[in-house]
Amino acid sequence: MSLPTGSMKDRNCMITGASNGIGKEVAHQLAAQGATLYLVCRNKERGENALKEIKEKSGNDKLTLLLADLSDQAAVKKLAEDFLATGEPLHVLVNNAGIFNLKFEKSVDGIEKVYATNHLAYFILTEMLLPRIKESAPSRIVNVTSRGHKWAKSIYPLSEAFFDGFEAYGGTKLSNILYTRNLSRKLQGTGVTVNCTHPGDIETGLARNNTGWPSMILGMLKPYFSSVETGAESTVHLAASQDVLHTSGEYFVGTRVKRSSAPSYDLGLGSELRELSLKMTGLSDSAN
Repeated sequence: MSLPTGSMKDRNCMITGASNGIGKEVAHQLAAQGATLYLVCRNKERGENALKEIKEKSGNDKLTLLLADLSDQAAVKKLAEDFLATGEPLHVLVNNAGIFNLKFEKSVDGIEKVYATNHLAYFILTEMLLPRIKESAPSRIVNVTSRGHKWAKSIYPLSEAFFDGFEAYGGTKLSNILYTRNLSRKLQGTGVTVNCTHPGDIETGLARNNTGWPSMILGMLKPYFSSVETGAESTVHLAASQDVLHTSGEYFVGTRVKRSSAPSYDLGLGSELRELSLKMTGLSDSAN
């Protein structure tokens, strides 16, 4: 059960991937509860349209659009730096933006693009904003993952020669869970919680950039998908509910803690991922 309407009025929230799908619906629901929102979008036109719609439906005009291509490390770092420069507190960070590619593609940094977007962007933004999130405690970090983490065979980005879209996506989603649990242990006693969630099987447009048979399959499965309103429920719950005020390091499906795959509990693998992520992004360890 989420907090009653208006209860988020003194809370600053940042949501990535907020121009459509689950991110947009999460923004709608938090705006309706009075939160001050920073909506991170890649496309300016879609972002502005989402901002306008959310303002009109919620009656909340405390919304700011922030533009960034989250596959680009420099853009993610600038996004974090620009927010820090405002001096504003940050009570909730929702890492939601993600992509799914069936064909190998590199980011501007030369990194497989699904890995760059789905894991490294979460990592960079969270690590750079973490000092402000700690200062703003009690505060929360919510990482949107997927049951697709069970497809993972590695926490490392795949090469072009061995690329498989499902394995690539699964690896990033496993990384989201490992990062959540690793960070949770480091944040004990700080007043900051970090949890992750599988929002369910939702038709969000995640794989629309792929043509051919994936589009056909998505079309066939669409009647079986849940609504974005249902998909947003878990993320809003983790961002706003008093029921999870002291819950951290957990994997949620809907509003309940669930068991994730065995590798997602591997402490050594979580530490290995953290070291790899620091090396790939050039960041220092802000969680220590």
